[in-house]
Amino acid sequence: FAALSRQPHNFYLMVGAFAPNKRVDLALAAFDRLGLPLKVVGTGQEEAMVLSSLKNIEKHEIMLNKIITEGLEKIKNIKIIGGTAEERGGITSFNIKGLASTEASLMFDAHNVMLRGGFHCCYNWFNSHRINGSIRASLYLYNNEKDADRFIDAAKKVAALV
Repeated sequence: FAALSRQPHNFYLMVGAFAPNKRVDLALAAFDRLGLPLKVVGTGQEEAMVLSSLKNIEKHEIMLNKIITEGLEKIKNIKIIGGTAEERGGITSFNIKGLASTEASLMFDAHNVMLRGGFHCCYNWFNSHRINGSIRASLYLYNNEKDADRFIDAAKKVAALV
C-alpha cells in the first residue's frame, strides 16, 4: 500500500508491503520533477525499493535521451537546446531551422510522435535567450528504445522538408 500525507511544508509517502508499484513510482516522480520535499516513510527495505526505482527511472530516461541526442546531432538543420543528456534528464528541447516550433510539432504528429511546441510556460527564458520557442520531447518509464528510434526517423523526415 502507499498513502500520501501532507503536513505543513512537508509531504510524506508511507509505503507498505506492496510498494513500489506504478502509482508509487508516478507519485514519486511527480514530486521529484516539481522539486517538492518528499520523505519516504516505511520499513527500510520498502524505502530502499522505492528510492532505487526512482534512480532506475532516471537512468532509463537518460539512456533514451542519449539515443535521441546522438540521432538529432546527425540531422542537418536541427539544434538541441540545453546541456548534455545527463543534464536534461528526460527532456530534449530542440529547433529545426526554418520551421516554427508549433508547426514542427504538428508535423511530428503525422509520424505518431507526440511533442510539444512553443514556449512551455517559459516566455521570459526564451525571450532572454532570443529563441522563438522550441520543440520538446518528454521521455519517461513508459518509453523505450523503439520509441526513441521512431522519434529519430520522424525528425529526419520533418527536417528534410525544410
